[in-house]
Amino acid sequence: MKPQNKHYGCQHCVDIFPTQYKLNKHIEHVHPTIEKSNKNEPMDTGDYSLEEWKKLVASRTKECPVCHKVYCDPVGMRRHLREVHTSQRKYICDICGKQFKGTNRVTQHKKYFHFNYKQPVQMNYQCDYCKKLFRSKYFLTEHMSTHTGYYQYHCELCKKSFACKRSYTKHSKRHKQIAGELDSEEMYTCKICNKTFLEITRLKNHMESVHGNKHEVCKVCGAKVKCSSLRRHMMSHTGEKPYCCHICGKSMRGKLKEHMLTHTGERPHACDVCGSTFKYKYYLTVHMRKHTGEKPYQCQFCDQSFASRPSFTLHLKKHNESSATVSCRPHQCQVCSISFSTETDLKKHLPDHFGSNK
Repeated sequence: MKPQNKHYGCQHCVDIFPTQYKLNKHIEHVHPTIEKSNKNEPMDTGDYSLEEWKKLVASRTKECPVCHKVYCDPVGMRRHLREVHTSQRKYICDICGKQFKGTNRVTQHKKYFHFNYKQPVQMNYQCDYCKKLFRSKYFLTEHMSTHTGYYQYHCELCKKSFACKRSYTKHSKRHKQIAGELDSEEMYTCKICNKTFLEITRLKNHMESVHGNKHEVCKVCGAKVKCSSLRRHMMSHTGEKPYCCHICGKSMRGKLKEHMLTHTGERPHACDVCGSTFKYKYYLTVHMRKHTGEKPYQCQFCDQSFASRPSFTLHLKKHNESSATVSCRPHQCQVCSISFSTETDLKKHLPDHFGSNK
């Protein structure tokens, strides 16, 4: 009969188990890289009680047995072991291949880092007559009518017939549009040029082909920005912040995906030179300038240059603090309050906030 105080302590971390079997399972999942000959040898607990043994092991186990990183307390070391050295990560993102410890983490990762990812079109619907494949039941139903001659929906105005309700609804909208009876809520409006469309797909095609790479001049501040970015730029004047983080409640004009990195802890941007990692691509860009020596922001009032926009803006404010210079610089930036002597200089400065005008 086993002594009641018999416990099986893992010699690779501070965990303790009531049976040899549970110890073996622990080592198999938490320490899979350790050689088999050393895997299943429990530490001798001697005559210690469970609580005494925990205190003894905890008092001397603060160093990671895998990478030898030292922690100020054993709890931190145990967390490190679980999160860093557990190689059995079975949950994989099917888009980028990144591995995670649970399905909830994969779901959260895909939600914030692949939210605009388009899955490859799956042609899963086959015609029984000609074996042609279609991506949805809608397209298959429309196609089947060419074989069967069956059309369920009929337009009362022009007597045209349709196999699917979706096609019939689209057709009916065109009649209402011609008659001037179409409600604005039934239309999709371009926020740049106010052109209206019957279908969301037509609006998306319009945005890409017409406004994709063109620029517009902001009527408020004169900045030249991409048409596709004009709405977000205007928010800097109106104060509108339509995107809200569901974790911390912070509202913002855009870049919600980048903001989520502050919660997930991911640092996806790595330096090819020194291996440093960063949350944001901009931080990596600024960091790379330390290696290249590039300083693209040059002060127009002195000979100094800067690698980052915040440093450059801070420097300009120091010039601007002089009361002697403010009086001769009547053109003030509404974003950072820096003043310029001419409107041309102000317009040259504005892209620093809203992107290049090239």
